[in-house]
Amino acid sequence: MQHGERLAEQAKLLSEAPEYFLEMPTADLFAIGGEELEAIQLSLLQRRFQELRPRIALLDRLASEAGITQINDLSDLARLGLPHTVYKSYSAQDVEEGRYDRLTAWLDALTAFALSHIDVSECASLESWLRRIEEATPMRPISSSGTTGKISILPRGLPEDAAQLALLVRSFEPYRDEPGMDIRDGDVTLLMPWPADSGRQSYSYFIELLRRTVYAGQEHLVKTFAKGRVTADELSLASRLRRAEAMGEEIILSDAEKQIAHQVNERLRNMDAMTNAFIDEAIVGQRGKRVLIFSFLQKLHELAAICKERGIKAEWSPDSVIITAGGTKGFDFPDGWQETLREIFPYPIRDNYGMSETTSGGIGCSQGHFHPLPWGINMVLDPRTGEARPRKGRQTGRLLVYDLLATSFWPATLSGDLVTIDFDGGCACGREGPYTLATIARLEADQGGNDKISSAPMLEAFAKLGAFTSTLS
Repeated sequence: MQHGERLAEQAKLLSEAPEYFLEMPTADLFAIGGEELEAIQLSLLQRRFQELRPRIALLDRLASEAGITQINDLSDLARLGLPHTVYKSYSAQDVEEGRYDRLTAWLDALTAFALSHIDVSECASLESWLRRIEEATPMRPISSSGTTGKISILPRGLPEDAAQLALLVRSFEPYRDEPGMDIRDGDVTLLMPWPADSGRQSYSYFIELLRRTVYAGQEHLVKTFAKGRVTADELSLASRLRRAEAMGEEIILSDAEKQIAHQVNERLRNMDAMTNAFIDEAIVGQRGKRVLIFSFLQKLHELAAICKERGIKAEWSPDSVIITAGGTKGFDFPDGWQETLREIFPYPIRDNYGMSETTSGGIGCSQGHFHPLPWGINMVLDPRTGEARPRKGRQTGRLLVYDLLATSFWPATLSGDLVTIDFDGGCACGREGPYTLATIARLEADQGGNDKISSAPMLEAFAKLGAFTSTLS
């Protein structure tokens, strides 16, 4: 079958079932580009909008305020993007007072799952509330802490698991002559330096997901710093403490919060011992073996620095691979950090880019660029006006991502990242389609950062949206 005929057949299958993306070989996924890719994405986006609008109150309200009844162009997403802070727009007072009925009403507006029937009267904490939601629905919320005093609660669910797993597997595997590793058989030792093996954070969820799917029956091959779960209660308390420290405030902890703080302090107190034990098992103990390490770049550097102090260097099989995430954004690495990494971990390192709100990610290539899987639509917006930049040439601005395989929530997210995307594609690595340059940075407040939208229509829409969500919590 010729390339054109093959592409037409794939486009037909995708129009009938977007999940066909997950069955396509990676080489085929990255062979779609240009007008063909945009046509497929627009058709699927139009379908998703019509399916999800009646089911998600927040999307329906936003579309009404923006005057959108149907999607005519990918640029329409600029008026339908949700700032990532919407997932922490609940009332902090409701959390403090244990008003989980009001929190449920707030979350109900963000998800395609019906929550109003769930009895949360016995819930005594954020974690117990989220677990009650999980018992009653396919929702599997992901959380992250911050400095605002509140955690984010992203209403992802089991429907996103297949795409999330596909992103992980495909971001690890090789492409053409690039280094990588196929873990589908679950027989490769996977090192994930993290202080827990389950929890609310996305990375913890990745560990759980890999263990119950690819590594089912071989869970011992996935090695972390320690066992245990990081709960929403821990993340929430950490966020409150960070805010109090930043504001110079003093907070009074309840007895329950003191217990949580004790558990966190115990974990932190044991961190050095856990890290050194991980080094003994995963670095020294795997000498000569083929391994894949998946780590945040910051954590990998911390490991390298400790190994250097101990006079240890990784001596795995030569075909071992290191996959990182997070890049250098938001962290000040010391002088010579790259040399330290190469000295301690003399293996190919590929950096990927991603966020919890999308399963399409950004797979790093040999040219240092990031390529989203084709079920992800990436857009560049003017940081000040919120208007969509043209989808041609190289454009710099605020990143908006949309996940065509997400059905648990409206997956159009306005990030806080300043990116440059080459919409013409043609990367020398061989992948078709748009790609993001590695010059990713956080937006400053005067550039539209901190989720400041300056476009008059969007400002009004979001103001009304904020008022709407406040009535639901």
